[in-house]
Amino acid sequence: MRVDELKIFKVADIIESRVRLTDVGARTTDTAVFLTNLNTVDDADVSSTWILHVLIGKGPAARMVELQLQPQLNSRYSPTEPFALLPSPLLFFRNRLFLPEHHEDAYIRAEEFSLRVKKHVFLEDAELAGLRETVANLEAAAEGNATRNRVPIPRGVKLLDGQEMTGRASIVSLSRICNSTI
Repeated sequence: MRVDELKIFKVADIIESRVRLTDVGARTTDTAVFLTNLNTVDDADVSSTWILHVLIGKGPAARMVELQLQPQLNSRYSPTEPFALLPSPLLFFRNRLFLPEHHEDAYIRAEEFSLRVKKHVFLEDAELAGLRETVANLEAAAEGNATRNRVPIPRGVKLLDGQEMTGRASIVSLSRICNSTI
């Protein structure tokens, strides 16, 4: 019997103690409701107090209200493992909040939920690291092209591919040509 893959959604980022809800439709409302109805934790870590902005009303009468949430992480919290924010199906890991597609799966398939959250976060972090590296390389190339005076290859030099370069004589000839023309 094949079990369907558990679908998870990143519903918020925690940035400087502020909950930044992602745009995922009805899950945004669910997340706000879950966060405002969480149990108080024993031995709370006061540095885990988050702020949630909630829009009240519609149109020109709408206003933003800042809600300070109760601390949700206790002193035994380990940043290497996802942390369940009970009694909600929310899972917190590395400053991100996740929900499963079906809320009951947070409890029924808790291990898979936790593993999928970790995979998502690690892939997101790896993608960001790759993006940083690419941008750094592009910036270095742009700076290098602006400041480096490149000597063009003379017209008389023939570049040979691996098949044309057979034997030591070809390699020696190529090194002589390069050394004498540059």
